Amino acid sequence: MIAVKVEDLYYVRTFLVNERTAVVITESDVWHKRLGHANKEVLEDMKKENLVRGMSSNWKNECESCIEGKTSRRSHQRHEGRRTN
Repeated sequence: MIAVKVEDLYYVRTFLVNERTAVVITESDVWHKRLGHANKEVLEDMKKENLVRGMSSNWKNECESCIEGKTSRRSHQRHEGRRTN
């Protein structure tokens, strides 16, 4: 993404997405969420076995919930000294 600052405003160059492409991406995302955030391989196997109808093969693998779930959390830092009650 490219933005150009003019005085106090930023202008961002954008592009239009083909509506059909957007729908296909949305369909695979919906199936991913409906099936409990199943991974790509599970969804592909289900499609091969004709277990679902209307599922596209366009996987974008950008589910925010899945990405957040895979990140490791940092532990809290230890604070030595007096604790308040």
